[in-house]
Amino acid sequence: MRHLYVMAIALAATTAACSSTEKTPAGDSATRPAADTGGVAPALGVKPSATNLQCAPATLKAGDVLTLRMTLPHGPVMMAIAPDSTQFIVVFHGEGQRDRAQRKSLLPPDTFAKMTELSLDPKTLMAGAWVSGRDTNELLFRRPGTYRLLVGSDMETDGPQYAECLVRYAP
Repeated sequence: MRHLYVMAIALAATTAACSSTEKTPAGDSATRPAADTGGVAPALGVKPSATNLQCAPATLKAGDVLTLRMTLPHGPVMMAIAPDSTQFIVVFHGEGQRDRAQRKSLLPPDTFAKMTELSLDPKTLMAGAWVSGRDTNELLFRRPGTYRLLVGSDMETDGPQYAECLVRYAP
């Protein structure tokens, strides 16, 4: 549990830094106030160590399909951070373990680690909120704003190895 506590502290520390300006999900150099997007998911306390993840489209609208493209090798775990700072586990080890409650992994981590592309429907993508008392999967894209999608390993430790992309959800 110490690693979750440390991540929570790091997350709180980075929230303030992310609330002023963020790069656009398309990755261009223009910045905009975070409020313009309905909120931007805060960064983890550790910067991404890889660049092998691309998400398209950069702005999800009604009816769009989100495509993740990953080069190999990449980690077996996927998580997301919503604009309201809620962390979600999407693909993870330990399904069925007590600390995972009724949360279900989107697919087995070993299978995910071998994939180079994954298409997701934002209207139906379910993930486990990593919040005490929210013990089942929930719809991930519930509110407009910018989401951080992370793919990597050791995501529940002080030193995760991951790549990330930002996706603006504007249904």
